[in-house]
Amino acid sequence: MTTPSLPLPLGKIVADYRLETVLGRGGQGVVYRASQLNGGADVAIKVAAASTGVRLVREARLLGDLRHPNIVSVRSLDAAAQPPYLVLELLGESLADRMQRHSSGLPQVEVLRIALAICNALAEAHKRGIVHRDLKPQNVLFDAAGRAKVADFGLGVDLTPELAHSLSLRTVLGVVGTPLYFAPEQEDPALRGQIGARTDLYAFGKLLYFMLTGNRPRTIRSIAGQRADVAKSWDALVFKLVEDRPARRPASVEAVRSWLHEIRRNQGIDLRTVAAAEAPAASKPAPTAPPEPERPAPRVLAQLRPGRRLTTRQRIAVACDTFGPPALLLFFVAATLLLVVGSVFLG
Repeated sequence: MTTPSLPLPLGKIVADYRLETVLGRGGQGVVYRASQLNGGADVAIKVAAASTGVRLVREARLLGDLRHPNIVSVRSLDAAAQPPYLVLELLGESLADRMQRHSSGLPQVEVLRIALAICNALAEAHKRGIVHRDLKPQNVLFDAAGRAKVADFGLGVDLTPELAHSLSLRTVLGVVGTPLYFAPEQEDPALRGQIGARTDLYAFGKLLYFMLTGNRPRTIRSIAGQRADVAKSWDALVFKLVEDRPARRPASVEAVRSWLHEIRRNQGIDLRTVAAAEAPAASKPAPTAPPEPERPAPRVLAQLRPGRRLTTRQRIAVACDTFGPPALLLFFVAATLLLVVGSVFLG
């Protein structure tokens, strides 16, 4: 079986970038790792397959509207190039890669952390009327700090009224996505009018099942029956998310996020501690000198009543209390000099 040729050869210069290696390839095109000619950070360049240029432009437009720490960021788009390409931030491994090392499922703490990050991304997209429609392990990537980010909005659709009216149902609501994570309304023509935020929640439920069990979500079975160390409340959430009828799923991603936090509280999990342990060590600040202790009021002043005038002896005592013995020495030196000078002029 021969490997399909690349749309652009390795080493080719594209704008200010050099294509170095292939990160992935599929029906939508090829993703390259590219270095910047000016020495900047490497990026990912997604080059559209022959018939998917429109989807690449749509992805660029959707990502341009979605600025969020848990969504991959877009740098630039050249829709006029042949083939069109999209420049994205470069991320690390995918959730699919990570799961290969955890065939029995991830620890609950890690599942919660990743799940909440995905919820944050979906909440931002849904708030703007955007449905991803292709949420799967390959489209959840991790940056250098371990933060999860949702990627690949190439199949995403904007269902806001001002855009939806201009697109045919066949274009917007056609059979697209990954069959293993399909919601029924993506597959059944009679249900396609129900595609919406709950469509992504269905796929999210299957992602949770995969993360917790390590098993492909073809048939959803009890998670607690497969792992004794996980809370039974995961079952209730996952089965609710993968209901066939959209109306029976949670009403919104905010409701799912609240459910996840309830599981976290019941399990006594502190995600802040986990995040702090996984964060890069911060550089230690330069040591500073300890602050000088506040000087107490001079003993002589403490003994005086307000409004009382000081005698010469008391003034000397105050100076010694305040500035220490050197003040007394300087006083006597100055007094001696005055006496000597006075005797010279008067003598």
